[in-house]
Amino acid sequence: MKVFNQAKLMSVMLVVLLCSCATIMSGTTQVIHVQAINKNNHELIPYAKCTLTNTKGVSYPLYGNPSSVNIAREYGGLQTVCVAKGYKQTGVGTGESFNAWTLVDILFWPSFFVDAATGAAKKYPSYITVLMEKN
Repeated sequence: MKVFNQAKLMSVMLVVLLCSCATIMSGTTQVIHVQAINKNNHELIPYAKCTLTNTKGVSYPLYGNPSSVNIAREYGGLQTVCVAKGYKQTGVGTGESFNAWTLVDILFWPSFFVDAATGAAKKYPSYITVLMEKN
């Protein structure tokens, strides 16, 4: 009976040690909101079409302006490209940032490897604004 309780305790400890805080608390995907606006008057540009592309070349088209898309968290930045008739994009930079839930992995250090492998250890900006100006 004592061996059974020890095995049960070891199983629980193993689960706790292997849990990955960032993966569990914030997931491996993220919703990103994108809007394309006129650089001069800050109004939304009607019919603008935007696409997010990660460093692996996976593209996420957005439909409408403003729009949102659910993307997989990956290492590396995102490229945001918007097109609209009569406008040109003046540039936007998006990068990645650190997911604070990964700090809890210090308490359960093996779980950091799970968060790193799933991409949950990082996060993208939640809101991206693309500035455009008339040609």
